[in-house]
Amino acid sequence: MKFSICWVIFLSGLLLLFSADYGLRLLNGDVKTGGIDIVLGVVFIISIGALASYVQYRFLQTTNLSSLIQYSILALQAMLGFIIFAAAGFFYTIKFGIDSL
Repeated sequence: MKFSICWVIFLSGLLLLFSADYGLRLLNGDVKTGGIDIVLGVVFIISIGALASYVQYRFLQTTNLSSLIQYSILALQAMLGFIIFAAAGFFYTIKFGIDSL
């Protein structure tokens, strides 16, 4: 249950980022231009990932696991989050016609 809260924070942040970006592109009238600036998007996704990682770290502190296992779980979750972010980003970019391969 505790890990799911961290994933909800991260995935809702991704949804918010992609929704805001697409909304700004629709307001601009062309989905290939406009949207959220790349620097702001990167700062936002790093902030959401850091927040989710911090919450997870605090939850792991309440367990009886050794520090090595705690950090291993945290690193594994961070890598999985990056993979999900990359896959969602590619899907969003290609599916909504922002860019193509």
